[in-house]
Amino acid sequence: MKKTLRCSVVVALVAGILAVAASSPVTPVSAKRVKATPRSGMYKIAAASFEGAPPGCVYNCPTVKSTYPSIETQTNFSELASATKIDTNTSSNSGINAHTCAIFSDSSLKCKGSNAYGQLGDGTTTSNEQFVSAVSASTALSQVTDVDTGTMATCAIVAGNLRCIGNGFTTTPTVWNNYGAPAGAGLVKVSLSNDMGYVNGRYNQLVCIVTTAPAVLCAWINPDSVAQTVAWTTFNVSGATDVAIGRTEVCVSAAVSKCAKFAVTGVDFTDYREIVGGENGEALFAIPLFNSLCVYASGAVGCGPTSGTSSTIQLSLIGVMPKPHSVFTGSAGGSLDALLFAGPTGILYTNMCRLYSVSCGNSSNVSTVAAFTDSTATSYNYVTRVNAVSNTPEYLNLTVESSTRKMRSLVPFTVKTASGETLAGSSVKWAAPDAPGLLASSKSSVLSSDALGEGRTTLPTGPVTFTLQYGVVASGAELQATSLTVIVPETGTVNVVVPDPPAIVDRKISVTLPDNSPVPNATITLKNNYIMYAYQASTNGTSVWSSTPKDNSGFMGNIGCAYCYVAPPVYVTGDDGSVTFRSFAPAVRSSISDAAIGYDDGELSQTVNYNFTDITSTVQLSFMAQLALVIADKTPATPEIDLNTNASGTIDIPAELKDENGTPISMFEATAEEVCDTMDTGGLFSATDNVDSLCTSNVKEKSVETAIVSSSGVRAMGINTSAACSTKKTAITDSSGKAKIRLCVKKSTKLRVRGKGALGSRSFCLRVNGKPCAATVPTTNMGSRLMSANTTPAMRSLIKPVGKGAVSYSVPNNGQCRKSPSNKLVVESWVQKETKKNPVYSCTVTMMQKRSGKNPATKKTLTLLLR
Repeated sequence: MKKTLRCSVVVALVAGILAVAASSPVTPVSAKRVKATPRSGMYKIAAASFEGAPPGCVYNCPTVKSTYPSIETQTNFSELASATKIDTNTSSNSGINAHTCAIFSDSSLKCKGSNAYGQLGDGTTTSNEQFVSAVSASTALSQVTDVDTGTMATCAIVAGNLRCIGNGFTTTPTVWNNYGAPAGAGLVKVSLSNDMGYVNGRYNQLVCIVTTAPAVLCAWINPDSVAQTVAWTTFNVSGATDVAIGRTEVCVSAAVSKCAKFAVTGVDFTDYREIVGGENGEALFAIPLFNSLCVYASGAVGCGPTSGTSSTIQLSLIGVMPKPHSVFTGSAGGSLDALLFAGPTGILYTNMCRLYSVSCGNSSNVSTVAAFTDSTATSYNYVTRVNAVSNTPEYLNLTVESSTRKMRSLVPFTVKTASGETLAGSSVKWAAPDAPGLLASSKSSVLSSDALGEGRTTLPTGPVTFTLQYGVVASGAELQATSLTVIVPETGTVNVVVPDPPAIVDRKISVTLPDNSPVPNATITLKNNYIMYAYQASTNGTSVWSSTPKDNSGFMGNIGCAYCYVAPPVYVTGDDGSVTFRSFAPAVRSSISDAAIGYDDGELSQTVNYNFTDITSTVQLSFMAQLALVIADKTPATPEIDLNTNASGTIDIPAELKDENGTPISMFEATAEEVCDTMDTGGLFSATDNVDSLCTSNVKEKSVETAIVSSSGVRAMGINTSAACSTKKTAITDSSGKAKIRLCVKKSTKLRVRGKGALGSRSFCLRVNGKPCAATVPTTNMGSRLMSANTTPAMRSLIKPVGKGAVSYSVPNNGQCRKSPSNKLVVESWVQKETKKNPVYSCTVTMMQKRSGKNPATKKTLTLLLR
């Protein structure tokens, strides 16, 4: 699975758009599916173009001119319809010395193409453009389970043993040999180098094999090897699952995937580079023509360049997908730069620039290769199975379902999860995937499912790809993006079934120092995407769920396509050094570690990589000096440390700072600052160019992988400037490591003392007239939901209370919507939140529920959207 070919057919499709009908109540009726004719045959990748939203895009999709892969009938080599693996080699873009070999359903091997060195294995050196049987001693090879074609050479696994033939292997080009490879039906995979070495007048071939042990062994073989012992060297990688030879490296996928350089003098398996992003690799694909490789691990594919002198090979996550059996590139006359992933039920693709870049703009989406050059408004084609492993866009053995297509008006549809939960308020768009630009939903209108998860629209029969957004299930998981292909019947309701999200857990992370004292405002930068996002693949598409709905600050923003990744968020611990958040509990990782946990104030910085073993974790950081307050709690019965001001509202707060040996630290600037909710309780946090404080409310919709707790930009305190009160909120420690801060506040305020280079103090409540500080009420974001105009839903139907306790609802008093005396939501007007091309108007409903016990109140918010 390692070579790359370019095909040369260009096909243009005619663009057109059909309007979407308005939604109306659904009355389910039995479905009648049009009779389709499945057929297996040979196809190839061609190039097509259209103007519209990038394929696979579901969020803020621009209109672009795109060239994309399309499927076209392969009129030659019909005998390959019974092939199970097809492997092609080219030593250059021009196809010089190219040959192709195929394993057939009866385990025989046939090859075609250049044969100057006997690489077709038919016992001759005559080239042939038709497939001929590979033979040994005039007997056709059988029990062939793997084949790989190299430069003017071929290797195969025959009855579990290695057999090779062609240039660089033997002076007798008609004889298959095993060259001392381990025998006894113990081999499962062979990989052959794309370029030969030339030493002492001899061509050399590098061959690697995977045994059932599992283990990877490699050897340089030359024409003299038949008469001598070949040194097979073991690549010391535990639990090897796959091997592939690139242009200059041998790479192995395993728990820790690695690549080792090779040269004509041999392979140094002690000098290797780890593949970062290839952990727990299950399959590996080299792309020698572009000095790149891809690894399938933990349900997703990552790719990256192997060139360069870096100590590691860094992969970028491409997308979630079923395990591909081959990865190749397609370029029709240079106009199709596609990276393709062929799996058992279909082919996915993205722009080839993803081999080198995390994002390629509008071309970075992962999409299904579903377009057919002969699909029309009245006939469709749909791939139901990929029948053979193939590393070339020229030969694709597919089962395709074909039939006539017609338009249906006001078709009832339902949007539910596999377990039957209703997805109310989901935005819905559709397109005929086999005819891009020809049949699709309206550009100017977006459908939405109603409170029952139902709606109506105009649809064609045959394959229709639905792209969905929004919708929160009972567990709190929110649908970020879905791309599902459904065969629309001639009559009846269309059921769009979204895979269920995994169970959600309350994950608690505590960060401490060696003496078990808490680290307030430590950052937890999640690395494992699967903790916050669940990618649920099914036979007809993929869905992405987030464990926490998008909030009003923009955290957990929408994913751009159903196969795409976004950086997971950053959390920050509260005053007690812990943070609790809702997440999934994945069994696999998308990175080496689950999270990077540390503290960084711009001067004091440390980070540790950590893997969670339970939903409750305690992470210990190395010693850091921490400001201590030399104060007595005036009300020990309350959770906070309470201090009472004097009659003028003034109080002196002594603080001290010592190093790990107990030595006082002088000349340290300590500042009092007000504690906001995030500082106090912990929560989502993102640091961008515009965010320099935990208490900043203007957070962009972007999660990044660094977070800085800054002493600048803190929330201003309500300071009394009367003559009776003199404030000194910043002080410098003296030679004894002590400083005294004098504060004067108008109302009871929660504060702490902090400075760059040391951990801040624990928070405390500065009480005025004995009044306690306002309790921090945890807020649960219930996500967003689409809503129809001219409706007056009951507040309790929007946000349902849990258990007993007084409940109150509120809406912003800004003219968008209001609460009626009977606790119903009344839409007044809507304020635009997005671009004019895709207007979205919103209104936020808040529910406050007073309860007894440890948490006296809870708050939930829901954002309602009207398109």
